[in-house]
Amino acid sequence: MKNFLILILTTMVATLLVLLFHKGQKQEEPFNEELESEMMSGMQAQTKSSDHLEFMGVAIDGNLSDFRARLIGKGFSLKKGFLLKDDSETLLWGRFANEDCIVQILTNDNTQEVYGVEVLFSQRYDSWNHLLNAYTSWKKIYTEKYGSPVKDRHTFSGYANYLNSDTSKMAAVDNGECHYDATFKPNKGTVMLAIVKSGFYEGRIAVLYKDRLNEQKAKSDVLDDI
Repeated sequence: MKNFLILILTTMVATLLVLLFHKGQKQEEPFNEELESEMMSGMQAQTKSSDHLEFMGVAIDGNLSDFRARLIGKGFSLKKGFLLKDDSETLLWGRFANEDCIVQILTNDNTQEVYGVEVLFSQRYDSWNHLLNAYTSWKKIYTEKYGSPVKDRHTFSGYANYLNSDTSKMAAVDNGECHYDATFKPNKGTVMLAIVKSGFYEGRIAVLYKDRLNEQKAKSDVLDDI
């Protein structure tokens, strides 16, 4: 009788241990193909974006309408019927780096795929010293982000190369004889900062962003055409 009671007690303890063990185990969730598909799509999109140069956190890639919509989402606005009519779909107004500016989206003529962005700051300068100070400040900022420029021009051609007056240097800007630009080469493209003509004896600061992969595609399409 004693042995029988021991056997029953042992059986009950073993059964209780088995039940506790299974209760503590986490039930494996069924495989979710839809969730995996979404994760893979997100990883592929992230990889694709990381292959391209960015402007304001937006990859310089995709078609014109999609890229333009992303910039509008950043606060830019599209204004038609101003400047060149044919370019009205690629011109945006807004703020970049806390400065008012006009943005020109550069696209492949055949495919309308975006390969670059040109920024023209709204601030105009009619004094060479003020224009040079603005350029120098921007150059320091871009050097801090992208490293030293691979090309750095700061010369004049014509008479301004020999004259040192403010007027002669602004005349050089007006005549296209001012060659102040710095080219930076991040891994994914090219960024060029420059002084450009704005009006009669006036100058502005401009920045050009070109994505390496999409610029190569645009050039390839041109070569195929000719």
